[in-house]
Amino acid sequence: MKVDTLHVRLFKAFNYDFLRLHDPDAPKRPWDSYKGVDYPYISVPLDKEITCVVGANESGKSQLLDAIGFALGVEVPGPADSCRYSMFFGHDGELSTAQFGLTLRGLKADDVASLSAIGGLGSINASTRAIHIFREVPGQLSVYLDNNTTPLAVTGEDVNDVERCLPETFSIDTKRELPDSVPLSFLIDRSKGGTATAARRVDRFAFVDALLDKYDEIHRLTSAEPFDPAALRDAIPTKPNDAGRKHLEQFELAYHLLVTVGGVAPSMFGDLRDALRKESEGLTTAIVGKINAQLSRALNMPRWWSQDTEFDLQVDTRDFDLVFTIRDRTAAEYMFTERSDGLKYFLSYLVQYLTRLQEDEPPVLLTMDEPDAYLSQQGQQDLLALFQDFVNRDRSKPRQVVFVTHSPFLIDRNRAERIRVLDKGVDDMGTRVVNKASHNHFEPLRSAFGGFVGETTFIGNCNLILEGQVDQIYIAGLCSDASRRKEEPTDYLDLNKITLVAAGGATNVPYMTYLARGRDHDQPAVIVLVDGDGEGDLACELLIEGIRKGKGRKQTQLVNPDFIVQINLTHLPEVATDRPGGAQEIEDLIPLAVLRQAATVLSEELCGTTDPTPTVDDVRSAVTQEGGHFRAMQDAFQAAGSELRIDKLGLGRTVVELLGRDGPLDDIEVLRSNFRQLLKKLRSLQHEAETERRAQGAQKQVRRSVRAFLKQHPDQATRDEVRVLLLDLDRLLDESTWADEVRVAKLGLERDLNLKGDLGDDIADYPGVQKKLEGLLYAADLASESRASEPAAVDATDDSAVDVSNAAAEVPGETVADPNGSPSRTGEA
Repeated sequence: MKVDTLHVRLFKAFNYDFLRLHDPDAPKRPWDSYKGVDYPYISVPLDKEITCVVGANESGKSQLLDAIGFALGVEVPGPADSCRYSMFFGHDGELSTAQFGLTLRGLKADDVASLSAIGGLGSINASTRAIHIFREVPGQLSVYLDNNTTPLAVTGEDVNDVERCLPETFSIDTKRELPDSVPLSFLIDRSKGGTATAARRVDRFAFVDALLDKYDEIHRLTSAEPFDPAALRDAIPTKPNDAGRKHLEQFELAYHLLVTVGGVAPSMFGDLRDALRKESEGLTTAIVGKINAQLSRALNMPRWWSQDTEFDLQVDTRDFDLVFTIRDRTAAEYMFTERSDGLKYFLSYLVQYLTRLQEDEPPVLLTMDEPDAYLSQQGQQDLLALFQDFVNRDRSKPRQVVFVTHSPFLIDRNRAERIRVLDKGVDDMGTRVVNKASHNHFEPLRSAFGGFVGETTFIGNCNLILEGQVDQIYIAGLCSDASRRKEEPTDYLDLNKITLVAAGGATNVPYMTYLARGRDHDQPAVIVLVDGDGEGDLACELLIEGIRKGKGRKQTQLVNPDFIVQINLTHLPEVATDRPGGAQEIEDLIPLAVLRQAATVLSEELCGTTDPTPTVDDVRSAVTQEGGHFRAMQDAFQAAGSELRIDKLGLGRTVVELLGRDGPLDDIEVLRSNFRQLLKKLRSLQHEAETERRAQGAQKQVRRSVRAFLKQHPDQATRDEVRVLLLDLDRLLDESTWADEVRVAKLGLERDLNLKGDLGDDIADYPGVQKKLEGLLYAADLASESRASEPAAVDATDDSAVDVSNAAAEVPGETVADPNGSPSRTGEA
């Protein structure tokens, strides 16, 4: 049993559905009447798995999560929860009571058996498809079955029985973080059951310091004649208070991390405290090592924290506390206070999540309120993976997630149908749910976030530059369709890892690419998709040859030609299209039958009629090599006498909407096959572009490290200092061919230096080592030259001849040394 729809009325920002009230075509629902007036509930459909709620400030996002709790009976609404601008607020001297409802679907045999046994619900049976439960009067439920218009009344103790059958909720606390340390005394007392308290480590240290400062005075007072007990009491520092509620909640979370999730035996905390008291270092080390091994295995952080596959959470002892430490890919150890808040909060979310999964009956509805406050872009993507794990972990149990966010990075762009946009109207309108937000390709999310897809070009690690917004719509829609149907991941783009950038026309593509690439050292990966027409050809030419930036200035290639895709027979030779000579624009990839059906739906929505409409054959006869599918649709509808004037955006949104419907769609597999070819090619290029970007990034880091070392050690260096540099370079090198050549050259340098002796000695031939360190920067280029089977003779009089020693692999904008020893700037645009 899952929550299909949440119904809210007269609750804070949720007044009533004013659009439904004034829609003459909206079907009447038996539960929408209130005090004899048609006052429709605001209905929020929930996704079967994950629902992402977005909206501007004060739009009611967090209140929606509260409404779920009220609807399930977790809490009882009071006067403060009423909508204060409702026409019924204070009517006849009474405050209106907030009202809530749930539509439940997917009932299983156990659900039917449990509910039908409750008084008043005996008519529920195996054929029941939907149950609508409403809380309009305190202590009473009104239950509608399927399409029945007369409710069943549930009162008294039976209300509690119904609530026990409803989905259980669990909320991850976004304001709770893991502590830096936890007292062993708290862990020992907590393992014995009951309430555990303890003072924080910092407060205990403050007490000890104060006690030591007054030790001499206390000692004098204890031996003074006559003895003055009042003076002694005044001299003794105040005992540290137990941690407050916030810190005790953190200690509790640490206990669950160690015991519930990590599986550490509670008795080990007492053994560890005894070992510390006896200064038994061997036993202390063994116990801590055992705890760390269990934590590492249970948390499996590389699965959850994609930003560092070598990340590991560990514990260590400080006095009589366990402190949490972190090891990352640098192999260094950090305290919690030395790392970002995002890491601590993500760990908190993960521990809360894993703790609840250990329960015998884990919850089936997980809620979370704005978890993006502390998390980076990648951290938010990791959190999305955690949500997906919750719904996938046990498919026999119907689990759902509902979360609200302000961040575009917490939106799964592959599943746009999961988004619910809230918008707050004026006066008494209150909050409403924007319908079909995903079909408008994330409009009106721009008002909720201040910008989205096209405006986030400089955020993504990889950007796909497109001619226009309609390309965004089709690519996002077909990727979402492939994700829903669980196609092979290599057959479509992961929209969470690539940014779709609409340039606003083919002529703007080169400049938008220039902006996306930028002139910084760390350039994002970019791939480009343009049409196969004349404007697309010109855009390709400018991308490859570069934009002239001024008189006498050098033109620079904007993107690797291998990362440009044109919609034509060369790049997409196997697509099925009716356009003579092959597809040239994205609409040519869509079968005419699909376009015609979409145009018919659009005609009904905009013109109120589907007549007159052309047949598929009429449209096919209008296709020409110059016009293509879209032009043929326009011409055929106009020739048939239709009032519809088709535009690309409207048609694209309707095609994407049809993909999400359950009804039949002619030639849908042809449509999917065509886009599979395009998306698979783009996915492959995305991987290649990101690989190239990472390789270039490694090269730049190696160059910066070597040049920084040479600048810091201009005259002399010890063998140990060079050894540390080479170890740092090891961590920077990736799996590219370039890195392999650098490794070979580095091994030769290590062998020459004999780094196994006394490393504190200065290097005898330091100028020679300097030259070899500089040679590391050009190792790949020199190796490539030496592999040439027939080196071409260089004419000394040829102006185009290049001195290899001065031309290899220069970094744009970096300072390099020329043969004469003077620095120069390279790569200026």
